[in-house]
Amino acid sequence: MRDMLTVDEKTQCFYVEGAHNIIDLVTEDGRGHFGGETLDEMRQRRPGAQIVLLDAAVSAIQEVNRKRLKVGEPIEITKEKFTEMLEVLPPRFWVVGKDHGSFQMCELTCGNITACYVRLGSKYYEVMAELGTPHDKLVEYCRK
Repeated sequence: MRDMLTVDEKTQCFYVEGAHNIIDLVTEDGRGHFGGETLDEMRQRRPGAQIVLLDAAVSAIQEVNRKRLKVGEPIEITKEKFTEMLEVLPPRFWVVGKDHGSFQMCELTCGNITACYVRLGSKYYEVMAELGTPHDKLVEYCRK
């Protein structure tokens, strides 16, 4: 078993651009922390692998997931679907107004992205967004 690895702003990882995950963390000797492979060995299995800062890989993965999950692109749903999702789990950031409302699922879909539900008058929407996105921003997504 390899020694423990401290993760900080200098931590590097093996990552393939556009991927949904990192491959492994990189130790001081340039090998994978979990698999023990060098970059050349890693590229045998994962062409395009490179060594990058972990923070950069995490940011790239978040952007891949934002595009894949179509963050900020609402779809119209039924009142029944809205009510079902409101009742399935305790809502987060629930906002209720006379002619509008929104809530966010307490479980995350991927990373910090979750399904959000918005009511504007008699129309209902589902939109993927980062957990904690303000109600006004969710409304803005749905009014476009």
